[in-house]
Amino acid sequence: MKDMKPINRARSRVAFGVVAQLTSQLVTIITQLASLPLLLMRWNADLYGQWLVISAIPIYLSVADFGILNASGNMMSMHRARGENRELQIVFKATLFAVSTIVPLIAIAAGVILSIFHFGMNSERSEALFALILASLLSVASNLFEAMYRPFGKYPKVIVLLATARMIEWVGSIAGAFIGGDLRSAAIGYLAGRALATISLYAFARHDVPEIEWKLAGVDLGRVRHLLRTGAGFISFTLGSLLTLQGMVVLVGTTLGGTAVAIFASSRTLARLVAQIAVLSGKAMSPEISAMYGANRHEEAERLSKHMIWIAMSITVLGALALEQFGPEIWRIWTRGKLVFDREIFSILLLAAISTAYWQIQSVRLTATNRHQVLASIFLVISVLSLIAAYLGLPRFRLGAAAAATLLPEMVMVIGSTVLLHRARVAVGRSDSHTGS
Repeated sequence: MKDMKPINRARSRVAFGVVAQLTSQLVTIITQLASLPLLLMRWNADLYGQWLVISAIPIYLSVADFGILNASGNMMSMHRARGENRELQIVFKATLFAVSTIVPLIAIAAGVILSIFHFGMNSERSEALFALILASLLSVASNLFEAMYRPFGKYPKVIVLLATARMIEWVGSIAGAFIGGDLRSAAIGYLAGRALATISLYAFARHDVPEIEWKLAGVDLGRVRHLLRTGAGFISFTLGSLLTLQGMVVLVGTTLGGTAVAIFASSRTLARLVAQIAVLSGKAMSPEISAMYGANRHEEAERLSKHMIWIAMSITVLGALALEQFGPEIWRIWTRGKLVFDREIFSILLLAAISTAYWQIQSVRLTATNRHQVLASIFLVISVLSLIAAYLGLPRFRLGAAAAATLLPEMVMVIGSTVLLHRARVAVGRSDSHTGS
């Protein structure tokens, strides 16, 4: 019974993290669900579809940190678990240096490129895109707070803070859309909200996490390079997600038009609701897995993971069955009858959401310990192939091709994560055997 106390405490901490993630997801759900009816009050369906397309492009800049923030959060958590506070400070300083250097350079480069090349956009769209790019880069920089809070047992708090920041930027975008009535005003409102939120987060974090030193003097450039190498796998995950999510939106929009992309994106948003418990549980579990592996408690990490998978996937499957039954009525109310419901497309997207839920929570034992490079590479490759398949199939099969291409990478990742975890367990077993001998 005594041996179960650490795992029970870990489960309790994960539960608090899940509550925080649910709060964060509630913000996401509210903003996504409310955006459609609110913006349709001010815009028509075609302009709303244009907003979906133009706002999808800057999200590709979520890779602007080159994966170092995820890698840094894992490293700092493992150092903290081993009592290596000096190493923790070195990692944070390297992370701060990298973010402070990379983000401004990308912002300048984006401004120069958009001032020279218009890519077929008028001045309104070009200015809106630049404002959204700046907001996206500020959002990337804000993830530094998650990395610094995580090792000190304050992960739930920072998740709520970051969710509040997203709510502020969303309110800014809606206010801008209603005040100006065009894409540019909505984007400027979005940027203003993100800027206000980022400044507030910085001021609060300086006092809330006094253990962290915000200094750049004496930064270890070798550690910066190590973070970049370790973070490469996380970039592959991010790029793969952007291709399968935002990339598909852009492809559908440019091929089939604004109304079609509104139907597809809205269907996927509703279907992916069922995956959120599993995805959020995985995120909440990640700090615990990092700490357990950092302290060489591998068996506890595996027990915790299996327990959370069983709970999360039970909820996911039940939610999918409920949405399959009541989805049409929810759709009618949500879209105010302005968008057509396609049950076949919706059912395929539900299967994709279930697959997403499973592989993402299962793979936490790899991602939380920076052993994710192979899995991330698989995801990136299959995401590219899926987007190509959608491009070839859209003219003939229309939204059916987009739905099928969305399901494909998720199914592949279920298989890939299962195989790689088995290999990782075998490797750990061999290591423990050699150690014991």
